[in-house]
Amino acid sequence: MVDQSSKHETTVPVDFGGEAFLETLNNNNVELVFINSGTDTFPIQEAAAKYQAEGKRTPKFILCPDETTAVAAAHGYFNATRKPQVVL
Repeated sequence: MVDQSSKHETTVPVDFGGEAFLETLNNNNVELVFINSGTDTFPIQEAAAKYQAEGKRTPKFILCPDETTAVAAAHGYFNATRKPQVVL
């Protein structure tokens, strides 16, 4: 059974899905995104560039040469900090 009292919802106006994804990361205090850049990550990267240009908070993106490196880096950073990490 899920504890409904611990759930919360936040409504944030966004124009695109990439912005909604960034808002989710921000709401969960994600500081780093380990990314293996490609066409599937472009909307999120574009939203991050827009947020940075507007002075909005966005996680720092760490470019990784492949997915295995990204997962290993995120895992290591989590083990060192106990902070949530994201791999794209």
